[in-house]
Amino acid sequence: MVVLIIYLLWVYYFSTFLENASYNVIHAYGWAYSHFPFHVSLILILQACNSLMLYANVWNAVEAFGSGDPHVIGDLFQTFYPYPPNATVGNFTVGNTTVTWNPQQVYNDTFLDSLSPLQGAVLFFEFFSKIFESYSIHLPESFEELFDELAHGQIPISQDLYQQLVGLLILRFLVSAVYYLVACGALLLFSAIILLIQRWPSDWFSWVGIYARILFGCALVALIAIWDNDSEPGGDYLNSGTMLPTFVLVLVAICMVSMEGAF
Repeated sequence: MVVLIIYLLWVYYFSTFLENASYNVIHAYGWAYSHFPFHVSLILILQACNSLMLYANVWNAVEAFGSGDPHVIGDLFQTFYPYPPNATVGNFTVGNTTVTWNPQQVYNDTFLDSLSPLQGAVLFFEFFSKIFESYSIHLPESFEELFDELAHGQIPISQDLYQQLVGLLILRFLVSAVYYLVACGALLLFSAIILLIQRWPSDWFSWVGIYARILFGCALVALIAIWDNDSEPGGDYLNSGTMLPTFVLVLVAICMVSMEGAF
């Protein structure tokens, strides 16, 4: 998906490139300097794409673990707590909580049933702490403090606590998701400015390409307004898996309009 975005960005920019153009001094400086925010937006998009790919990997593991998928759970144990093939006892301790298991049973459907609620919670969040570390992602300090209190038995297990801890992990990627949307919108808006400086549209079809960039750019930025509202479309946009495809579809639509109009 990211490779497709990079390719479409290249097509998107050069679909409007003029082989021969003459500028006066003001137009030349305007055209050149308007590329600075355009390229900053481009860098932010690619950085955010990388972060969102990491988020997808982490969140898929969270969902699989939460649903009790034995293959995912077994693979995580084998990855983070490898034991010899003939080992029958494995354990780790976080705070005052010790989790003990039989390495021969990690792929069993009922493997987690033997754990207490506290052990299960500590195991769950310890795994995802390790997943974050494996991607060199710094854990939020608030998460570490709350997890430490949980592991030491200072706070009781509850559904609200689970949601709070998971929310703190997701929050780590929220900034990337927000500046992805803002950068995508900004790139479209600045590209519209570049086109207007490059050559003033001479027909209605050319204006369609300009207006498409402006409207799609404003729409992407406007998604931020409904980000935290679960009752509105887009409230769970980060988990929907449609963030990257949305921008791909926008680029395809604008590229088709631009190339059809030979603008």
